[in-house]
Amino acid sequence: DDIYNLLNDCDYTMAELKANYLISKKETAELYYLRGVTYYNLRKQKKAVQDLEKAYSMTNSSNDFQLQNAIVEVLRKASDRKTWREEKTIIATAIACIS
Repeated sequence: DDIYNLLNDCDYTMAELKANYLISKKETAELYYLRGVTYYNLRKQKKAVQDLEKAYSMTNSSNDFQLQNAIVEVLRKASDRKTWREEKTIIATAIACIS
């Protein structure tokens, strides 16, 4: 919940630090997804795509359908250079899809 709150408050640097810490303790698809969203908002495109791809690879299609959809949506945006230039934030997508 902390990372969601930090993203919602647009505190991306703290969200990145928190995600890094939590991933060092336990790797989960949701944490990689959240860090990918954070990187996206920090305009770190390569890192965002790497984390989103990792998150997707860790999901189980039968149990994580909602998370998979959220990952694919953000990954599509992060991979699309035109979207990358035009969009300012995708916080609403991150919060609405998972919380």
